[in-house]
Amino acid sequence: MVAKGFKVLLGLFVLFASSGKVNSAISIVGAPFSVSENAAVDFVIATGNTNIKVCEGGIDCTAELPKVSILNPSEVENPFGISDTGTLYVANPDLMDFEDSTRNSFEVVIAVTYGLNVARANDQFASFVVQVTDFNEPPYWIEVPTSLSVEEGTAVTLADISDFLFFDPETNAMTCTVGGDCAGVFTFSANTRACILASNGAQTFDYETKTSYACTVQVCETAAPTKCSGTNDFFIQVLDVDDTTPVPSALTATSTLGSAPAGTAITLSPVISFSDVDSNQLIYSIEDVSLHNFLPAYNIINICISAMLT
Repeated sequence: MVAKGFKVLLGLFVLFASSGKVNSAISIVGAPFSVSENAAVDFVIATGNTNIKVCEGGIDCTAELPKVSILNPSEVENPFGISDTGTLYVANPDLMDFEDSTRNSFEVVIAVTYGLNVARANDQFASFVVQVTDFNEPPYWIEVPTSLSVEEGTAVTLADISDFLFFDPETNAMTCTVGGDCAGVFTFSANTRACILASNGAQTFDYETKTSYACTVQVCETAAPTKCSGTNDFFIQVLDVDDTTPVPSALTATSTLGSAPAGTAITLSPVISFSDVDSNQLIYSIEDVSLHNFLPAYNIINICISAMLT
């Protein structure tokens, strides 16, 4: 725990240095300094003996061997490091974020301890500001469904099933692109946070035509220079629905029947066959009540081949 007296003393040093003054042993040149939010570890922000001079006022750094440390920000919040010659560099870039108001500007307080030959207090202090500048970061996915399912015959937006959520730190205008089996079949509309999948025009899902779609999606900034997310794969599974009625090969058929006992097969001409795209087993019945003395006869492949006298 830091004593209250030291906190007050440090506050006075910060106030004194922030007013543009430092003591005679330290000189700050070119502040405030700036660094991009995407700067890598060890990136140099300010150079010792050029920007941060720690051996002013006739102090011999070779003899005194100064030790330079950062007092503020605290260790857990500090993205910077400093060498004993005064070179300021990036130590933890994850703590810098232009879009975060608590991490885009830092007041840095440094302390310099000299050897015992210096005829003044051992610790000297100075402060300066480091501003974090913006870097256009690419959008990235927050949530992408890997599979969707929809009933055939549907021609509506899939937004009510699932959105493809992304995040762009700069909230730029975005364009969503669909590929794979979905290219030309479906479209994506984009807002600032999601790609919304929709059928393209009158396109509908048809299980008997295609049972699944293997697709990709990517989101990119609209304006140049564009930054894009990674490409994500997803699948659309089309669910079968009994959505059709059997279709006869002919609407009429005839047969000549004279006097015949019950059980006599009557051959129809032409033979009437029925097709059903859902491949269901069909059951036949004679709907005309005037033909109540007849029963339909059919084989296992759903072809009505004859009628039988009852």
